[in-house]
Amino acid sequence: MNSEELLQQCVDRWDDYDSRVSYVINHYDEWLKPMTPDVKETMLSLLENFDYYSHKKANSFFKDIHKKLQDEYEITDDDTVYTVIKSQRNSINSSYEYWVEYNKLNNVNGYSMVPDLTEEILSNGCIKNIVFLDDCSESGKTFTDYLTTILSNNPASFNGKNIFLVVLHIQEVAGKKIQEFAKDNNLTIILIFCNQRLKAFKYLDEVESRRQKVVDYSNNVKIPSSFQLGFHATESLVAFYNNTPNNTIGLFWCKTTNNQPLFPRIDRTRPGWRTMNSEKKQRLNDNYNWAKNGNG
Repeated sequence: MNSEELLQQCVDRWDDYDSRVSYVINHYDEWLKPMTPDVKETMLSLLENFDYYSHKKANSFFKDIHKKLQDEYEITDDDTVYTVIKSQRNSINSSYEYWVEYNKLNNVNGYSMVPDLTEEILSNGCIKNIVFLDDCSESGKTFTDYLTTILSNNPASFNGKNIFLVVLHIQEVAGKKIQEFAKDNNLTIILIFCNQRLKAFKYLDEVESRRQKVVDYSNNVKIPSSFQLGFHATESLVAFYNNTPNNTIGLFWCKTTNNQPLFPRIDRTRPGWRTMNSEKKQRLNDNYNWAKNGNG
């Protein structure tokens, strides 16, 4: 299969000709042009396994899943809350976006849409199900870290409750990590997803040599080392209509002078007030450590 045939196959599989797919088509040759033949061959093999979720596809999944939750798990607005996975930055993330979208699609009772899992909610014996919504879980760390924060305040927070994680895309390693976490903490966690995938290079042969070629080329085109194989070396192959996770292999989303990616990531620059606040905290911490070390 040549590169043009592969592109057409991907577009057909993604099944929605939206603005992001149009961007891929228009920038495809530009993306491939600087690559050496062996790197190009590897990246095309990875693209063959790349998942893209259009707005239409995401909406269809979340509507189907809501019906599944009602029919198979028999959840109702009377015993269920729908919530988000909060980020450590304490700002709106993808989980909030999909949480709002889910509510619009399924006309969920507004009182059941709960962004904050307060002690009052967690201690309510009538609530049997807690549904977390997000686009993906690639390492499982964000989700388990958030649950750990809740449990550190009250180890009994989820006693007698079913925890549902509903995502479009999940890595096999993330699913295993989450289920191990559930077992270790005596929790009932049910994973519901559209697709579960392996780490990217597990779909290829000659794994180590081809992975290294991608890393070497990524260095040459100035992809930051922490993103060359995806954040935390997650090796994800996924993008969504609203953004691309930094867990995805960097050559697909990280724009540099020599890399024009197919699914550029929308990076949100920190506003001045947040940057200045962080710098102030760092200065105070530096001054404290300086005095603590006998320099005061």
